[in-house]
Amino acid sequence: MSFGALHIAALASGLSLDSRTKRRISGVPITRQEYLLAYMADRIANLVWMQSEDGYKHQNQPKMILPQLLGMHDKEPESAASSGYDSVEDFESALNDFSNNYGV
Repeated sequence: MSFGALHIAALASGLSLDSRTKRRISGVPITRQEYLLAYMADRIANLVWMQSEDGYKHQNQPKMILPQLLGMHDKEPESAASSGYDSVEDFESALNDFSNNYGV
């Protein structure tokens, strides 16, 4: 049995935005809910770490979940000095790039 392109397109248009198929086609690895949950877990882990003896000494920082889910776990983390923006336009450009790449 073979289906035509219009039939396949009609079936695909009925998929939810969080479906694995639509996420795979658009290159978005995780849903918005998964993104927010991972972000919150990372922030809470960081807050707890900052209150610990290790946090006071700036050692043994917890591993972040979100970069791993987004496939960025192989990249080196940016230092605090290099993570800022020089202008509002730079920030807005980076925000738009992020939104386009991850659908958030």
